[in-house]
Amino acid sequence: MNFNIRVEEYHPVGTVTFKEVHADINDFIAFSPDYDTPFETNFQAKLDAVKGIVTAKFYVSELSGLTNTLKVDTDQVYRKLNFLDRYIKLAKSSLTKAPNLFGIKAVRTQARRGNVEGMEIAFANLFGNVDIPINLAAIKAKGLTDAAYAELKALAAKIIDDNVKQEFYKTEKATAIEANWVLFDDLLETIKDVQETGKTLYKGVNKAKTDAYTMTVVLERMRHERNAVTTEAEKIKGTCAVYVNCDDESGNPLEDMTVTVVQYGLKLQTDEDGTGYFEAVKNDPDDIVDILIEGDGFISQTVKGVKLEAGGQVDVDVVMVAAADSGDSGTTTTTDNS
Repeated sequence: MNFNIRVEEYHPVGTVTFKEVHADINDFIAFSPDYDTPFETNFQAKLDAVKGIVTAKFYVSELSGLTNTLKVDTDQVYRKLNFLDRYIKLAKSSLTKAPNLFGIKAVRTQARRGNVEGMEIAFANLFGNVDIPINLAAIKAKGLTDAAYAELKALAAKIIDDNVKQEFYKTEKATAIEANWVLFDDLLETIKDVQETGKTLYKGVNKAKTDAYTMTVVLERMRHERNAVTTEAEKIKGTCAVYVNCDDESGNPLEDMTVTVVQYGLKLQTDEDGTGYFEAVKNDPDDIVDILIEGDGFISQTVKGVKLEAGGQVDVDVVMVAAADSGDSGTTTTTDNS
């Protein structure tokens, strides 16, 4: 493809060029009968054909719908997991392993990150542990119903299935574009033709019009305008997601620990999984930060040198040491090596 034009730019560049030639059509027709009727009609038809492929309306709508559905379904997972988690803890004395080893935390973590592939693996581990006959009987004895467990399994299967569909529609959209390059090439030839004639007509006479028919100028203007709009996605490029996972020395998650990103004064409490989640920590002016973890009954701990990558995520795993009976409230310091 010439001019380093991107696939998403064919239609807007074509639209801008069409508007210019429409305004100057009398000059073009006077120059050559090639631009008389039905030239504009044919040009518009080429634009319409490419727009239908680029937007891939069906696939885009399906993708949007599936994205929304995945979010809603993932949000529903938390409540169902909370119930299962509580039943597992109530049945702990009769289980084959400790409640914190069943895998509830892993499912929640992957759901929070929107990692459906990770959720699939985590769900398989969780269900594998629950479905052990001894475990399932003990958990049911504490109140888990067949219907509630079936609903959770069905929801997990639906999330995984919708994720597969989403990937399918992404592939189909890309395939639709690839299979119709001839239409893109046809439109580009018309754009090039109009621009060449436009420059011939106005070069040395009208600079503004000459620029309007110059591909590099059109692309530069279009990209500048697009870059001037700061989207939510662009904003997040300068931030990093930070997960701080707090367990005690026995591997049990610690809820209500206070976690602080020292350099920025960001502070929150860990959830029932012992996780403190900062969705967007700036990596400017400080891209290396210290994480302070504090909680009643535990020695405060500071993890130093946590590296923040723009648009990325970092996991900080902390084992909190219980304070001595004497009321030890000292502080330990570790260096992050992740």
